[in-house]
This record gives sequence, C-alpha cells and structure tokens, in this order.
Amino acid sequence: MPEAEYLIRPSSHEGWLVIPARFSLEDPGWEVIFDGDISHLNPDEIITQIAHQIQEATGIAAEWLRYT
Repeated sequence: MPEAEYLIRPSSHEGWLVIPARFSLEDPGWEVIFDGDISHLNPDEIITQIAHQIQEATGIAAEWLRYT
C-alpha cells in the first residue's frame, strides 16, 4: 500500500488541467525528478512504468529520456 498517493485536479471538479504545448524552451513532456537517496530504487524501471501508464491513458506513444 502506498504511503502517499495524490490526484491533482481542477478545483472546480470540471474538465481537465490542460498544459499548453509551448510553455517554455524545454522539450514538451512530463519532467520527473527523484529527490534523495535512490540507491535502493531502479529509477529506469519506475519511469518505464510511468511512461506506459501515460501511453495507456492518452493513446499516444510515449518514450523517456534520462538526463542524469
């Protein structure tokens, strides 16, 4: 069982939180950062699972890039 699980949604409880396609000079996508000691984790495996879930939810093929 997760220790903490969250859902971020519109406070009006209507519609979707839409992220504009051009909001910065960075590549579009979801940035995921692991903070703290991750020596006991396999972050590539976690990101693969997250990307798969996003792909399943959106119907759009997804890939991930590792910056560090």
